[in-house]
Amino acid sequence: MSDRDIYISRPVAKQFLDRLGKALKKPKSQPFLFYICGIGGIGKSTLLDKLQADYRQDAAFAKVFFGATSKIDSPLALMERLYEQLPSDGWDADYFPELCQQYKDTLHQLQTEAVDRGAASQEQVNLVKKLLGGATERIASFFFQDKAAETLGDVAEGAVEVASLALSEKDRIEQILKTHRATKNQRELQELMRDPLPKLTAAFIDGLVQKSQEKPIVLVLDTYEKAASDFNLFLCRYILGDEKLRSHSVRMVMAGRYSLKNKRYQRMFQSYWDDIYERQLENFEKKETKEYLEKIGISKTNEIRRITQGTKGFPYFLQLIKTQKQEGRSLSFARDSDEISDRLLDGLNEKERQVVRLAAYCRWFDRPLIQYLIDETKLEENGESEERSQDWFEWLIGRDFIVKDERFRLDDVARDVIRAAQHRQDSQNFCHIHDLLAQYFEGLADKEVSRDRPVPAKYENSDWREHTTEKVYHTLFAHRDRGQFHILTHFFEGAHFQQPDIAINAFTAIASEMEPKENKLLPKDTQRFLDSIQFAVRFGLLVKHKNPDIESQINLAFQHCFRKIENLDGLAKYVGLMGTVLYRQSNQKLSLLKQAKEEAKKIISLDHAEFSSNLFFEIGNCLDNLNYYEEAISSFVKAIELKPDDYKVWTNYGATLLELKRYEE
Repeated sequence: MSDRDIYISRPVAKQFLDRLGKALKKPKSQPFLFYICGIGGIGKSTLLDKLQADYRQDAAFAKVFFGATSKIDSPLALMERLYEQLPSDGWDADYFPELCQQYKDTLHQLQTEAVDRGAASQEQVNLVKKLLGGATERIASFFFQDKAAETLGDVAEGAVEVASLALSEKDRIEQILKTHRATKNQRELQELMRDPLPKLTAAFIDGLVQKSQEKPIVLVLDTYEKAASDFNLFLCRYILGDEKLRSHSVRMVMAGRYSLKNKRYQRMFQSYWDDIYERQLENFEKKETKEYLEKIGISKTNEIRRITQGTKGFPYFLQLIKTQKQEGRSLSFARDSDEISDRLLDGLNEKERQVVRLAAYCRWFDRPLIQYLIDETKLEENGESEERSQDWFEWLIGRDFIVKDERFRLDDVARDVIRAAQHRQDSQNFCHIHDLLAQYFEGLADKEVSRDRPVPAKYENSDWREHTTEKVYHTLFAHRDRGQFHILTHFFEGAHFQQPDIAINAFTAIASEMEPKENKLLPKDTQRFLDSIQFAVRFGLLVKHKNPDIESQINLAFQHCFRKIENLDGLAKYVGLMGTVLYRQSNQKLSLLKQAKEEAKKIISLDHAEFSSNLFFEIGNCLDNLNYYEEAISSFVKAIELKPDDYKVWTNYGATLLELKRYEE
């Protein structure tokens, strides 16, 4: 446990710890997943620290914090980060990291080296990334992403058939696997590359089981509310209910703000309730509050009564009381969130308070960002010369509510209450500061990839995607229409490039703070809009899901997305129109495809011939499937004009001519 925490036992917490202890000793009769939930500042992380302190002699622990632990943006990265924290027990137990490295090394070779030596073509790079990078990429499926497995026709009645493209891609990737020197004549390696995640997860599970023979294993996932939906899919599809794990001393412990019975999780986890032990933490009872106060040296009956009434037993605020007492400051007992904000800023002058408030708008901050906000808000104008020379970044990171993970940030509860207080006091200024931050990150993105560059060049740049995620997040708080436009634009564009990070990460960041429909810091219309599209953003278009209820929720969310298509432009509008074709009557589809073709003409890039050609190729396939053969030929001809050596286009072009009995052509 941290030195700054005082642990006070609560009945729910004691039951949680005792039940986990039983599971480590007799796993077969106990749940696999232990989940503790509750609002920010209620003591979840403190309980996890207590758990690790109590059982550190009896079990090996591996722990990650979503939103803080770096580079856990995919299931494989999560498994690797957990596994590396566990003791090594010999070659067999460490087969998992060896297999991971083999997969990643082979993937790198396939993406960089041509079959016949030299550098890999862009077409090969795209194929390998699309069809073989399934362990290092997100596993949610988006438009056109799962064509290799099933056709879009399985999603909705009258959907567009694109099997010819899928088969073509599958054939080409098979040819690469069979002839590339990295995989040639290596059947098991080829199998791994075709379907990596199940095989890597199986190796991960085998390693955990073997390690558990020496000492029980506890995998801890904290701040789970910040995890993207990929991890729900991964846990439910590959981890929960695994017989090997259930029957051995391996257990998973998670903590998050929301119950797994919350609608964001329920439909994924409901099949595994028997394997889940969930409990919710509440505020301290009077007896527990008294015990805490006595431990920090407050023993007078009247003082304990006033603090108990003022704090309502909220652990985070009790910790503030402890800090104030240790520093000799006057104690405040009100529970109102504005009062918590004031207590956090107690002892600071007005300029120092303003610096902290500015930092609270940021999900994270560094020196340039803090200086930018100070300059843009003219905080140092008319100040004393010594104040102007203050190194505000260094001063800020010395505050006790600042957390240092990969970057600096305010702790979640402090940030929540300070931002909420700012919004109540001046909602217009609240939007203005978020707008300044959106402009800042847009500027960083433009430095990475110039704004006038084609869309593919932007999505190929990971730094551009990261800066753009922050821009979208802040714009959603600053502007109703602009925020909705940005998240939909990057949702549809990201779907096309199979780079959904921007929309997913921006949405997840907001949803981790509060349910979108309840988040009063957002414009009211944006609250409703984000709530209505959340299943689309979280999951993408799952081509076929085992749970029809989930699929219906996703389809409904997409309908809300499609209603905004006319407000979009360029690639986002093109992808939206192509998706809308799935849900419209046959007599409307030709008009939609014609509109998509007009959008495609606007975003042609000669520097990205394959991207440009594929826009028209996809339209041609859709038109061909709907028996609009002449229109299809026009699109295929345009695709060939942009990329004359793409044989898949020639193949489908020829097949369409065959339908028209134009044999000579």
